[in-house]
Amino acid sequence: VARLEDGHGYVYRGNSSKKGGLPIRVAYIEGGIVITGSLDERFKKGDRIISIDNVDGVEILKRAEQFVSGSPQLRRWRALNQYGSGQLGTVAEIRLLRDNQEIRLKYERLTETRGFFFNRISEFKFPGIRKYEDGVYYINLYNVDAEAYLKILDALADAKGIIFDWRSDGTFNRQKKRLNYTTDLVPHLIKRRVNTANWNIPKIIRPDRENMFFHHSFWSIEPKAPFFKGKILFINVPSCVSYGETIMGIIEHYKLAEFVGMSTAGCNGNVTFINLPGFYRIMFTGMKVLKHDGSQHHLIGIKPQYPVNRTVQAVQSGKDEFLQKALAVIRANK
Repeated sequence: VARLEDGHGYVYRGNSSKKGGLPIRVAYIEGGIVITGSLDERFKKGDRIISIDNVDGVEILKRAEQFVSGSPQLRRWRALNQYGSGQLGTVAEIRLLRDNQEIRLKYERLTETRGFFFNRISEFKFPGIRKYEDGVYYINLYNVDAEAYLKILDALADAKGIIFDWRSDGTFNRQKKRLNYTTDLVPHLIKRRVNTANWNIPKIIRPDRENMFFHHSFWSIEPKAPFFKGKILFINVPSCVSYGETIMGIIEHYKLAEFVGMSTAGCNGNVTFINLPGFYRIMFTGMKVLKHDGSQHHLIGIKPQYPVNRTVQAVQSGKDEFLQKALAVIRANK
């Protein structure tokens, strides 16, 4: 499934043995594996992982990437989500570099709490809504409560700028009403009807895909007042996938905003499942989705106008380089 290079490609197995994990979040920064979040005080932000169980830290990442399906940016993102996992109960021997000093420690792998698709260990805690003194608003698309958001639409319409953030900090409150991007976000960015990309659904009526053809469809979004007049930015990372990329594709094509951070996943379209013996279930993309202009979206995604290259120094000092970049871009806007 990894060789399909499909960001929806995944193998579920109901009776698989439990996986053990480490209490850390990591990123690939300045050529190495750097801890960016931790649930255990023995691991510090900015620690560089030299090795685990005598395997080089970067080599561990490369080995894990071989079993992740998707674009290069998505493979890396998901391989990092459960970095250093192993059999439950095994003891990981870890070598860290902190302030030019090597630290050795052992950690028993407890039940994995990080996810393959999202790492639930926070690097930063993101507010749902934040207003800055200069009239700039920050909206976290995972943490914002829809009712609170709808109450400030008029204020957002008059804001100097708005930063919409696709990043998750691992928290999820089921009591909150989730924001509907199709009805609550995009309509306030447009003055005329816009369309999604084309959904190309394969119609296979003969063996070996002989005479296969595609059914084409799309859907539209109508404008709705109030209209946001300030500069709009989206903070993107590779976990923005599928429906998120539907929204980002509209915004990219109609030039409704600009993007800060990293490329999105490069994977869109409804999924299909195959149930197999042995409690296996395989998921893959059941559509061919192109960009609005007919060019390739698969493996490419939505690229940022303002990429962010992280630094170890910023991690150690607790700086959010993605947000800092977005604020700098908006505040420089005349």
